[in-house]
Amino acid sequence: PERERHKREWLRYQLRDLGFKMIQKSVWIGKKKLPSKFMEDIRDLKLLPYVEIFSVIKAGSVPTVE
Repeated sequence: PERERHKREWLRYQLRDLGFKMIQKSVWIGKKKLPSKFMEDIRDLKLLPYVEIFSVIKAGSVPTVE
């Protein structure tokens, strides 16, 4: 929500500080595991309903479909 703009700014700053890069508006990518303190802060700020986090364990190519 717009009334919580300061939280979005905080989140962007934290992600940049952790070495993440924005690849699309509101989409960030990084090679580090998110620290538990960061996750605690996300919970404390009540941002979990607005944040989706996923990880890719193995990089590779997409298999072809025959």
